[in-house]
Amino acid sequence: MERDQQLVLFLVFEHVEQDLDSFLKRSPGPLSENRIRSMSYDILSGIDFLHSHRIVHRDLKPHNLLVTRAGRVKLADFGLAKTYDADMKLTSVVVTLWYRPPEVLLGVSYNTAVDVWSCGCVLAELHTRAPLMPGTSDSEQLHCIFRLLGRPSRFDWPDNVSILPDSFPDYPPKDLADVIPSIHPNALDLIRRMLVFDPARRLTALDCLEHPYFTDEPLT
Repeated sequence: MERDQQLVLFLVFEHVEQDLDSFLKRSPGPLSENRIRSMSYDILSGIDFLHSHRIVHRDLKPHNLLVTRAGRVKLADFGLAKTYDADMKLTSVVVTLWYRPPEVLLGVSYNTAVDVWSCGCVLAELHTRAPLMPGTSDSEQLHCIFRLLGRPSRFDWPDNVSILPDSFPDYPPKDLADVIPSIHPNALDLIRRMLVFDPARRLTALDCLEHPYFTDEPLT
């Protein structure tokens, strides 16, 4: 009698002991500029690889970024990753609130720019070791974004959104240099270009890798 054959598949992964959240909490002091730049490059390289294969990660945050003993950063947790579609919308359970871009909070279609926004929040956190915009609800998260960037004009507001810009106070934009003190000017410019309200105006991951922050001096 033939026995039923069962296919057993083993997946072997590299063991990485900590995520970026744990790494930042355990760091005794501010990270060096070289360490921040190297980590930022690793994260953006991973995002660019995904986007070049039409994959959106959709949940980039420190808990989903692993840090090796050598200080290299690797993307993890692809449970919410999805092949890019021209008219995707995120549900409320996708993208952790503090790293959620405005187009997701407003419920409009999105693209790979959602990962760039989330990454911009993470890069800011590498400098401050604290979340950039820690909202407590979808509405409060929008307030956090507008307190930082300023309330968008009606011209920049997306169409077919039930929430109107007048629902929010007319917040003036803050100077990101005041929010992230002692930051390298090129790093400041990079994060500013990643945290743009209009996703069409954000840098792509490849644009970020070609930014002077990474190209003016060799990575060490």
